[in-house]
Amino acid sequence: MALTFREMVQQAQAVVPGLKPEEAREKSRRQPDTLVIDVQDAVDAGACGLIPGGINISLGMLPIRADMELPEQLRAPELHDRARPVMVTCGAGGQAAIGAHLLKQMGFTDVAYIDGGTADVEAALQKAVSAGKMSETRATAIEQHLPARIDRFVTRTFAGHGRVDGPNGAPSASPNVS
Repeated sequence: MALTFREMVQQAQAVVPGLKPEEAREKSRRQPDTLVIDVQDAVDAGACGLIPGGINISLGMLPIRADMELPEQLRAPELHDRARPVMVTCGAGGQAAIGAHLLKQMGFTDVAYIDGGTADVEAALQKAVSAGKMSETRATAIEQHLPARIDRFVTRTFAGHGRVDGPNGAPSASPNVS
């Protein structure tokens, strides 16, 4: 039986826990070695600049990067430890749920997705401002500098490795994240 995207998301959400942005931040504080993976295509990636330790691996390339039996140049060394805590994010949460489910199927034992994706993370920034927990200036600075922060992060993390997924999932040695 063929599945729709919505049905695949629902199946994934039934198996893998979803975390609200506040819960994701708390998990990152409690477990600083938590890896955050943004499964959007590189040009759309947003979580890497918001969540410390984040990397970008597109959903289509995730099972390849996580397969430690493939040649080394295709693998992401950050995904070697199947017991390492992993949180998966995307724009709205659907692709993240599917990505987290893929990792669970591949033997990851502590994997979750950020429910609502980067859209909810950005909303959480505004909520923090409204509650007086963050200044408007700080929230605006994060939002305005996000593309540059992502570009610096990606360049610093993946320079020379050809591991940022470019158009059509092909590895790109020189990422262009806007």
